[in-house]
Amino acid sequence: MHRRARLPTSAGADTVTLTGSATATNLAGTYLDTLGDAGSWTACTAIHPFGPPPGVYDYTGTFNSTANPLTIAPAIFIELAQDSSSGLNGKATIMNSPCIGSLTLSGHAVGDAFQRH
Repeated sequence: MHRRARLPTSAGADTVTLTGSATATNLAGTYLDTLGDAGSWTACTAIHPFGPPPGVYDYTGTFNSTANPLTIAPAIFIELAQDSSSGLNGKATIMNSPCIGSLTLSGHAVGDAFQRH
């Protein structure tokens, strides 16, 4: 059985909401986008977990759709920083995805968890 990935549409910008948690040097969670796709993501191998601000940490991992999984999961490269008021900011570069090339990240750290603003 061949599965097709959902192709980008001309409907405008797609907002992807990621939720997840940080455990030691691992990040993991789920995502939902405004075009109706959802799935899971993981990232690891940070040099250090969140530390004293203004540290910036690099993570690498994968993500994939639950409803429309790709045979080869797209790679995600995340650069994430936490400021002194527990705000999170960063960017993600996506490789091997027919739909997404990059993300701008923002949110708020709550202990070892984080949420989007």
